[in-house]
Amino acid sequence: MTLGRGNNSGYILQEGGIVDPFTDATIGKQGVHNMQDLRYYESTGNWTLPPGYNPQFHTTGTVAGVTITKDMQSSTGTFNFTYHPNSTGNKTGYYWSDWGTDIWDNWGYWGLSYFSQYTRTQVDHETIQFGSSLNGSDGTFYTNSWTASDGTPWTVKHGHPVANMWMMHVTVGHSSTEFRIASGGNMGSDGNTNVRDGYDDVTISSGQTLRLRWRENSQSSSYNSSEQVKWWFLPTKDGSDTTYGTGTSTTQFHNAQIGGNDNHFIYTNLSPYGGGIVVYMYKGYNQSPPADWIADDLALG
Repeated sequence: MTLGRGNNSGYILQEGGIVDPFTDATIGKQGVHNMQDLRYYESTGNWTLPPGYNPQFHTTGTVAGVTITKDMQSSTGTFNFTYHPNSTGNKTGYYWSDWGTDIWDNWGYWGLSYFSQYTRTQVDHETIQFGSSLNGSDGTFYTNSWTASDGTPWTVKHGHPVANMWMMHVTVGHSSTEFRIASGGNMGSDGNTNVRDGYDDVTISSGQTLRLRWRENSQSSSYNSSEQVKWWFLPTKDGSDTTYGTGTSTTQFHNAQIGGNDNHFIYTNLSPYGGGIVVYMYKGYNQSPPADWIADDLALG
């Protein structure tokens, strides 16, 4: 593929079409395409992107576990991140105080780390803006959109699908922006923090196999405590990058570190171009039910 030449309009001529460098839109003989489409075309010669994983936010069925006390705080707090994908230090974000049965002693402080396509600078920890509607009843989801100070548009959808799970899906409005989600805080295990990584092989609702990789924190070394939580972080709309595709060879998408005094930090790898990240969280010690529920919630499309 050869790059086109510039013209006085500020567009780049591109194989029978033009590219607008300000909007990433490519208008050509085969329709309108963004930079994600172009990258896929460069590597494959095809314009049509393969489907990616998408959360369905379904609310049917039940999951064996421990009921969550919904207590995300309505104002942000600050926590000292000794592990972070960009830089350590104090980070600001929304957090939960407990979740019931002392799961947390203030944990979350959710943020986004990315290179801004608008200011051409690194954004350290953009607070995920969950909006004014929090802690809704089971099966209720809220969507909030905001524009960061650098100009990047974001959207988050979040809520509790069932009594012992919470989920969110973060997407970005600029197709060339890759980002990481960062989270952390203090666990309620009070000196008895036990952690492990693992996976479950499942068949998702559209029929493909997928290895669901997770992180788990428990007050019990036997991992059978009501004071136990598990996380799943997955990239969505994974177009040209098949690293996290179907099958059992998928790569772990999260990174996790334990700091002093039961502090637990989790952050992700970079999202795919034009994609997003979905997070599932579960309270309880039952191993198969949450994985089965997530498998039912994910589909290719």
